[in-house]
Amino acid sequence: MFHRLSAVTAVLLVPFIADPFLGALIMSQDPLSFGTPLSRSGNAVSCAAASGSQAGCLASADWTTFNNKGSGTVTSVSGTAPIASSGGTTPAISCTAASGAAAGCLSSTDWTTFNNKGSGTVTSVSGTAPIASSGGTTPAISCTAASGAAAGCLSSTDWTTFNDKESVLTFSAPLSRSVNTVSCVAASGSVAGCLSSTDWTTFNSKLTNGENSISAYLNINVEEQAMSSALVRGASTSGTIQFVATTAGVGAAVNGILELRNGAGSVICSLTIACTAAGGGLYTASCGAASTASSNHQFFWDVASECTTLPVGNAAVTFGY
Repeated sequence: MFHRLSAVTAVLLVPFIADPFLGALIMSQDPLSFGTPLSRSGNAVSCAAASGSQAGCLASADWTTFNNKGSGTVTSVSGTAPIASSGGTTPAISCTAASGAAAGCLSSTDWTTFNNKGSGTVTSVSGTAPIASSGGTTPAISCTAASGAAAGCLSSTDWTTFNDKESVLTFSAPLSRSVNTVSCVAASGSVAGCLSSTDWTTFNSKLTNGENSISAYLNINVEEQAMSSALVRGASTSGTIQFVATTAGVGAAVNGILELRNGAGSVICSLTIACTAAGGGLYTASCGAASTASSNHQFFWDVASECTTLPVGNAAVTFGY
């Protein structure tokens, strides 16, 4: 038979048996097991204290803390836009409707409007030149190539052409640029520049280089013999005759006379030179007499030269105007 016992630690129904041989009651029970938060150590069963991270039994300290808390009565409620509160202990909470200018709650009208919109599937795509579309739900978009007559997209060929063009040019004096016009100022005695057609004609009408001079290498030292080829020279009013000796002559006297004569045999000018002149000695004299137009000019050693052997060198005459 079973009897109910009053337990101190736990209330248990424990069966007992009357043993006629032992003459006493013998208590017996099956082994007990305990789940969290209960645990057993020997014959002591305990319960872990409850916390924010552990289920368990309420500690007396926590009981006091919880018991001292308020009754939970609302005293005041406020709201931040778009939420609004009428305030007090029994507030009415509301939410303003959302719009394009204000945050809020979605109204039923707007919900219906938004719900009736399409799912976002493309139904038709068109293009405006230079953009073109094949249309339909899967359109092919293209762009016509730009040209001098039509707007469009830059083709790879044109890109290469434009990229290969020369960079912007800069110009230094006397050249200058105004928009797409490059100009050059006319040259003058005080300004560097380009030769004008007027100046070209002026310069072109002048005598060519050497036309106003006669020169000869005088390697003949015989008096009264022409020492240069006959050269044609136009009229002039003055000039300068020069002689540079390279090989000395010989003579008891000191001077030889070098003359420049025209085709008529008239002496244009003369130059007195030392018989022993050599080593680059330079002699110069002015020719004041006018030469005859288109006359043949030649150098001569004058018969009055006092040298036994005349010097050898270079002679030249330059005429003025």
